[in-house]
Amino acid sequence: MMNNNDDVEMENPRLAVKRERESDEGNSSRSISPTRDLLNRVKNLTVSDRIAKNAYLLCRPGGNPEVLNREQYIGRYGEPTVATFKEWSLLINAGFLDKDPNSYFPPPVFAQRIPIPSELEDDIQARSKYRAGEFKRITGLINVPCQSYRGGVKDELTDDEKVQLTPGGKRSQQAIYRDPRLAGALNPDYIVTLEGDVIDAGWRRRGDKFTGKTVAEVEEAYGKGAKLILKSSTHAYSSTDMLRAYGSDEADKRFCAYVGERFNKSLNPVVYVTDGHYICVKHILDKYENTEAAIRLKSGDAWRNVRVASSTGNAWIPPEYAMTKAPEQTKRLLAEAGLPESIANPRIRAYQEAQKLGDTLPAVAVPLHSSRHGPPENGEVLSKYTKEQIMIASRDKHGERTGNAKSLSSYESSREMLPSDAANVLGIAPDTYLRSEQPVQRARYDERTRGKASMGR
Repeated sequence: MMNNNDDVEMENPRLAVKRERESDEGNSSRSISPTRDLLNRVKNLTVSDRIAKNAYLLCRPGGNPEVLNREQYIGRYGEPTVATFKEWSLLINAGFLDKDPNSYFPPPVFAQRIPIPSELEDDIQARSKYRAGEFKRITGLINVPCQSYRGGVKDELTDDEKVQLTPGGKRSQQAIYRDPRLAGALNPDYIVTLEGDVIDAGWRRRGDKFTGKTVAEVEEAYGKGAKLILKSSTHAYSSTDMLRAYGSDEADKRFCAYVGERFNKSLNPVVYVTDGHYICVKHILDKYENTEAAIRLKSGDAWRNVRVASSTGNAWIPPEYAMTKAPEQTKRLLAEAGLPESIANPRIRAYQEAQKLGDTLPAVAVPLHSSRHGPPENGEVLSKYTKEQIMIASRDKHGERTGNAKSLSSYESSREMLPSDAANVLGIAPDTYLRSEQPVQRARYDERTRGKASMGR
């Protein structure tokens, strides 16, 4: 059982506990431990010390989940007990690992993310022992169970196993745990905090109150200072600020991906590619239904020239490929555009046909009309259009056109080299985004979704 003092102090959650006065003895030593410097500031924690209210969160999963910080839990239910940690999922503040203090990791991810000394990097057994020791030390500081719940974990999953059924629908997962509740696998999609307190939590559902809204709009609706923290396929939660460090659109990408929304609304969902232009299929079928193009589209014969928005809305890809990545969304987009589902059927030499079409694409395409993207009419591209509106003709690792196109914002967020022809049109160096300031190197358990935070179905 954890003791609690009145007036629990809220401070920088990187410390996650109230600092203890440093003694002369405590200042006399220096450790090689990557986490020791942080822990030295909160050493010798006893039951009489005050633990910050946002040191950890507790989550009771379900269709209407309940998420509370430590102080909120005590105010509602009293001191956490052994039974508490068997019924509620624990989320430890990432600030303990010198990461974003508004993000939280379930025990399996937290234990895996503990940094190790460089001299132990090549010794698997030593790494494991070191992390176990540090995990025990950190959990001891905040008086929570020293259990990582990684026993029996399976992290080499089949495609079917990567799909997790939740109250919000299908989501992606990177591992299966023996106790999914305590490992954080059953926790909700989002948590909303305000000054360290949890004010809301839940699952995204298609057509919910957030539909069509950006993360910034959602946070503003909750009140000044409110912050969304969003769950990934590792079951870790990252704040929107942390996600934006990977790219300006990463937070919106994750939030929309839960329900298969296209976060980039700049693109027409289904386009017909002809003469170097991407034309909205629905516009063609509505306005020019008797043209040869419309007839070929409705019959499915124009499959070579059709491109569908990816699950994020950040790229145009062939229907066949889109169907393998997000089948339900692709079926819906094709139906809404008035196209037969058969246009996405697998075909022989589909990749070669896509490459042929790729050779006809402009290096850069911008919205010339609400229903059409095409080559820019003048050189003022970056100042006139947003990075979400600017589409780049993709090339493979050999420099060959793929027949796909993706937004400039995608190149920026993934720190990719731009094709040289596109860079010339934009008037920037091909390695512009490679040279951008990059976040800390991501480990296997990534906070960033990379489009995998959910199935979007």
